[in-house]
Amino acid sequence: MPVARSKARALQDLVLLDSSDHRKRLHTRQRCAAKLMDHFDGPYRIVKAQPEISSYTLQLNGDDTAVPFFHTGKLKTYRENDVTLFPNREPAWPGPVDVGGEPKYVIEDIVDERTRAGKRQYLVSWVSWPSDSDSWEPAEALDNTEVLDRWECRNEE
Repeated sequence: MPVARSKARALQDLVLLDSSDHRKRLHTRQRCAAKLMDHFDGPYRIVKAQPEISSYTLQLNGDDTAVPFFHTGKLKTYRENDVTLFPNREPAWPGPVDVGGEPKYVIEDIVDERTRAGKRQYLVSWVSWPSDSDSWEPAEALDNTEVLDRWECRNEE
C-alpha cells in the first residue's frame, strides 16, 4: 500500500490545526457536543519547519502552556476565502459592544481555568467570536460577574 506524502510547508505559511484533541477535552469537561465544535482552529503561522521529521512549530495565539510543535498530519493548508466567488463565507466579526458610550467586549462563557505564578486565570470565550479568539483573563477582571458564578456552580465537584 503506498504511503501518502504530506505537502512540504515553508516558514510563514498559514495552516489550520486539527482540533480533535481539544474538542474531546472540552466535550468531556463541559458536556458539549463535540460534533458541533470547529474541526480546525486557526489560521496559525509556521515559525519553524522540520520537514525531515514532518513536524512544524506554530505561532499560537497567546496560549503559552500549549506545546506549539505539531506533526504534519495535524495540519491543513489554509486557503483564504475568495470573496468574489463566495461573498457570504467571510465571517463578519463584530467589534466591541457599545455600553453607555463605552466600547466593551462581551464574555460568552468561561472554558477553562489555570493558575499562573500563583494567580488564577480563566480562558474566556467572547460573544460572536470564533474559539481561536478565546483568551486567558486574570480572575480580577471577572470578579462579581454572572459568567464566573455560572462557572463556579458547574465546577463545584
